[in-house]
Amino acid sequence: MPKFFDLYDVKLLPVRISTAIFVMEDSHRLFLQAFMTHYVMYTKEVKEHFAMALKRFGGDYELGSFVITINENIKPLNLEIRKGISEKTGNHCYCLVNASENHGILKQSSDYTVNELEYFKKLVGEIAKSPEGSISSVDALNQVDKLENVKMSKKMAQDLIDRFQKDLWIISDVNEGHISLDTRCILELGHYLKDTYEDFIVNCEMCKQICLQGQSCGSCRAKLHHHCAARCFRNRDSPKCPASGCGAPWPYEQPERVEPSQQPTQNQGRKRRR
Repeated sequence: MPKFFDLYDVKLLPVRISTAIFVMEDSHRLFLQAFMTHYVMYTKEVKEHFAMALKRFGGDYELGSFVITINENIKPLNLEIRKGISEKTGNHCYCLVNASENHGILKQSSDYTVNELEYFKKLVGEIAKSPEGSISSVDALNQVDKLENVKMSKKMAQDLIDRFQKDLWIISDVNEGHISLDTRCILELGHYLKDTYEDFIVNCEMCKQICLQGQSCGSCRAKLHHHCAARCFRNRDSPKCPASGCGAPWPYEQPERVEPSQQPTQNQGRKRRR
């Protein structure tokens, strides 16, 4: 992710696609500057920055087309604003990601050394392969023993985990002792996850986004985020797998109601007793 990129110094040429011309104006630059600072923002924050940009510079835009214009102009820089859903909260969010074909942070970063990226890659792989979509903090630290040609102490690994969390790549839940991938990581490395761990990565049957933390069908590969399952099976006495051609009984109890702002835990959506 470029850190010294000045949006007002760089002259971006209008991008023409078919008959449309996507021209970056000052309102777009101000809006993009917020993403250069925060990287990830929930929809409410995005709409606030969008309103501020239009109030300051004027213009009659719709948010979707506004973002498309920005994306077409920053594409040559291998940047893109992507929309996703937080696995923890269920809230929609937008994220500025490195969209390069070599999988962004895994191949190039001014923030981490090559050895640090190797450790990050190891964490991502273990989390992706985990049925729960997370690993224990102890397992995360023990991954240093599995690194090839890299010497790293567990103290160094813990410091790295703290940095990864600060930079919004992972979520380290101190109370539960689990580490999972944050929304920024899932959105930026989505293609890498599917290509590298295709036997483990599935999309949520409801929102169609990658689902790491969620509920799995006992009869097929179908999976639902906790918040998606709560909406899908609300007011259903005998929930069944929503996957086409399955329909097996869904083996989880659902909370009566899940607010988007609440953060589901590993224990939410416990399996039904058989």
